[in-house]
Amino acid sequence: MSKTAPSKGRLFSSRRAAFRATGLVLAGAAVFFLLSLGNSTLRSIYGGIAQNRVIAPLKNLATAKNEKKVAKKEDTQRQAARQASSLSSPYVEVGADRIFPLLVRVWLNVDASHTARVSNNDAHFPLVYKRAVSEKGFVPVVGLAFGENSFDVEVFDGAGNTVARHALTASIGDDNEIQKWIEVRKKPARNDLVSMMLPWGHLFARPLKEKFIVVVDDFGSVRWAYRWTGTTDRGRSGYTMLSEIEGDRVLIVDDEGLRVVSSDVFGNTEVVFDGESYSQKHDYKVHHGMWSTDKGTMLLIADPIEKGGVALPKQPKIFSEEDTILEIDLKSGKLLREIDLKKVFAENAKRPMLEDQGILPNKKKDWMHLNAIYYDAASESIVLSGRNQSAIFALDYQTGDLAWLFSDPEGWPDRASLPLLAAPKGYRYHRGQHDVVLEGNRLRFFDNAVLLKDGDGGYVPASRTRSRIVEARLDLDNARVASVKTYAPEDFFSKITGGYEFDNGRYLLCYCGIMKDVFGKYVNDFRNSKGVDGEAQLFEFNEGSNQERLHFSVKGISYRPRYFDWQKMVGAK
Repeated sequence: MSKTAPSKGRLFSSRRAAFRATGLVLAGAAVFFLLSLGNSTLRSIYGGIAQNRVIAPLKNLATAKNEKKVAKKEDTQRQAARQASSLSSPYVEVGADRIFPLLVRVWLNVDASHTARVSNNDAHFPLVYKRAVSEKGFVPVVGLAFGENSFDVEVFDGAGNTVARHALTASIGDDNEIQKWIEVRKKPARNDLVSMMLPWGHLFARPLKEKFIVVVDDFGSVRWAYRWTGTTDRGRSGYTMLSEIEGDRVLIVDDEGLRVVSSDVFGNTEVVFDGESYSQKHDYKVHHGMWSTDKGTMLLIADPIEKGGVALPKQPKIFSEEDTILEIDLKSGKLLREIDLKKVFAENAKRPMLEDQGILPNKKKDWMHLNAIYYDAASESIVLSGRNQSAIFALDYQTGDLAWLFSDPEGWPDRASLPLLAAPKGYRYHRGQHDVVLEGNRLRFFDNAVLLKDGDGGYVPASRTRSRIVEARLDLDNARVASVKTYAPEDFFSKITGGYEFDNGRYLLCYCGIMKDVFGKYVNDFRNSKGVDGEAQLFEFNEGSNQERLHFSVKGISYRPRYFDWQKMVGAK
């Protein structure tokens, strides 16, 4: 049987209809493309696609390749300098640790039986500490600032004899621009904060891809920084870092929420929690907070999410968003239990959210939005903040049952089943609160005061809304809040973040700059020139008088400030 030769001169010679149809579509697309080049809007679109999909990736690839080449050359040079160092001729290494960009190493090439006494020569930031020489042969130097630094290193052998003394310098460049993010608006009247550093929070600067946790001194100079490098292949979202201080360690939610890292200021880190390790079906993503107990465990707010790496900007499937608490054993790393708040609140969890704060598109998905967790050892309770329910509540640590709830009773369909605390007469219920801490019977939190309503049931305009710090005295025996004191020293408003910390008659307060109101419009933070879009504001006040002591503005978000005790962190005696 003879075969029919394919026709020549046709656009398509295949007999398959699918191929012919595909060819026609491609041909039509080509014709449309050529005709549309005369349209300026379409040319702009094509140019944007080419820039984002072709040109930019190629540039990034070339840049990454060049950076890798430069890094390899620099590493070779550093390695040679390290090997050439000695007790008589130490090598001062700056910027070798990308995660800790302000960490300086003094290479001595002696064994770990030696110790070193480090003292800086900073007039308003004196810091002295002793540190054992690492097994690799270097002494870490911390607490230095951007620019030129001078410091002294005295080295002792195993018997305590001085074997070397050196006056050294380290020049730390500000090419990563961390210091440029901070603008000092008001300096302290005198230098009295040499051992209490601030702020402790996180920065998520819009123009910059990298994220930092920083410690600054009372004059606004950065002294320590932790950088998320963005090199992980497990990224799930644009989630920013969070942190807490426990003793002489810093707990950091890193790797886009999949890890909790414990670090000291000298760059020694360990992974406390890895969200990939606990289930074969899904991963856990930590968000907003974690807290250690007195039982050798850690409590974390976490979400079960889709297993495996998901490339940005694709979002993973979240199985129960922001309503799950995990407890892990710190020694073994074992997952001990998982508390699902939908089960804790039962019928009340089935209702729609009170409000969604005008932030998230899916009201049902993020019904609670936990944003703070605290463990109170005295009452053995887990204290939590649910932003989208404007609810502050505690769970019994042993049973996981709801112990008490401080919230506006309006809107809870099954309120009779809830252990609601009665508020003092005239109390304006909190809305969208953050940063909750319970000490004894004193409950403190940052009240964002979003979505307030007037007497007619309408929203109070953002221009007349003010955030505040609330201090409530609890009377749990009588199921009530006995009294409330508020701190609102300035006209400020923070829609979705905010934090504070009290210490010895003074307190820190931070909030973000311009935010969107409930109608999606940008509103000013009501400090006139003191706050702009994309900036956070951090203040220190006297607790008694609310007098402003200092003021910094920070590009990006400062989520929660903490006082930082350098003497404790470096182990000074």
